[in-house]
Amino acid sequence: MRYFSCLYRLNGEARYLIWIGDEQDSVAVDAGGFIPTFKDPLPLRRYADLNHYSLESEEPTLIDLDRVAIWMKSPTEPVNCEEVLVAWNLFIDVAASVGDSGIAFERLDSQTLAIYHKIFAGNNLPAITPKGCHYVPEWSPDEIASLAEILSTGLDMFASCTRGWPQEA
Repeated sequence: MRYFSCLYRLNGEARYLIWIGDEQDSVAVDAGGFIPTFKDPLPLRRYADLNHYSLESEEPTLIDLDRVAIWMKSPTEPVNCEEVLVAWNLFIDVAASVGDSGIAFERLDSQTLAIYHKIFAGNNLPAITPKGCHYVPEWSPDEIASLAEILSTGLDMFASCTRGWPQEA
């Protein structure tokens, strides 16, 4: 297993959590089943040390969940496939970590694989996109509604399963 600091922004606040890379990616959870989050890297490192997590030294890239939440309020705007894919992948890892709290997201995730694949392809990753090609997904109203639903479910799950560490006021 490899442990990484993961930086996200939600409700205007940037925070860290510990992402775990393994055969089944996940995030660190505490004894109560919550995802501990941290205002800055120092308490994150203290928590990692207490739990014998050897954090990798890579600088985390910001996962901007606020941008996803803004899109959900106006899903007629173009879909930013990169932002959505990063958020969706985080939600998959969170759902895998939080037991019953992740069931609703996992159910929707399994029902929306075609949408996930369009989002993935819309990232135009060099390893899978032929040279000189660029894919821009076209979305039906039903697909947009499904995308908004899964992102909303993911954000709700994420918000309900995270808490500041140590318990912050």
